[in-house]
Parts: sequence; structure tokens; C-alpha cells
Amino acid sequence: MKNKLVGVIIALLVILAIFLLLVYIGGNVMGVERLMTGENPVLRFAFVVIGLLIALGVYYGTKDSPAWEVGTRQVVWMAIGAALYAVFSWLFNGTVFLVPSISQVALRPAIAIPVFFGYAFGPIVGFFSGAVGNMFGDALTGFGLYP
Repeated sequence: MKNKLVGVIIALLVILAIFLLLVYIGGNVMGVERLMTGENPVLRFAFVVIGLLIALGVYYGTKDSPAWEVGTRQVVWMAIGAALYAVFSWLFNGTVFLVPSISQVALRPAIAIPVFFGYAFGPIVGFFSGAVGNMFGDALTGFGLYP
């Protein structure tokens, strides 16, 4: 039981570390404007931490389920899911395939990828695929880094 909790906390901290490194290295060190956090960096980091705390709360509610196991297989699926979501997000939100939208509402068919990965391989895999894939997808499309 303790090993599961430690594995989940480590996975959530890795997500936070990837986000912080992407912002620090890409935005501050390399000066890539679309990776900079803008006027409210604390607010953006706060939303990432809130999402991680929600994931931890869901874990406590369902900690007896085997879906929370984080091993090598899950790490591989996390990377594949995040990469697929980033690429499909770039395809459908960029200028490659223009999907019609109204005002500030956009159709995002790529959202099916983290939902599928979360259902098929566990909630940590789905959360990682969605969180990291969205950050990389936004960076690829030029929208900046918006978690």
C-alpha cells in the first residue's frame, strides 16, 4: 500500500518537474517567447498544483484499485499518450487542419487521446498524457504555455 502511494506521489512530482523545467529552460534560459509564463506565472503554477492535488485526492478515494500501479509499462504509455496528444493538438489547433469554431470555443478532437489512455491504462497515465501533451501541444502551436 505504501509503495503505491510513493509511486503515485513520485509520478505527480515528475509531472510538476517537467512543467517547471519546460518553463525555466524554454522560457527563461532560451528566451522562447511562447514558453514564457506571461504576467501571472504564480497563477499558472497554482493551477498545475491544484490539478495534481485533485489527482492525489482521487487516488485516496480509489487507492485499493489496481489501476493506480505505476511501473515501466505505464511510464511508456505516458510518454506515448503525451506525444500523441501534443501532435494531434498541433494538427487540429494549428494551421494544418482548420476545424471550424465559434469565437473562443474550439473543437478539440485530440482530447479523446488522454481520455482513452486514462481509461485503458489508468488515471495517472491519462492525467500525464493530458497535462504534458497539452503543454507541449500549446507550445507547438504557438499559443504559449498554458496548463
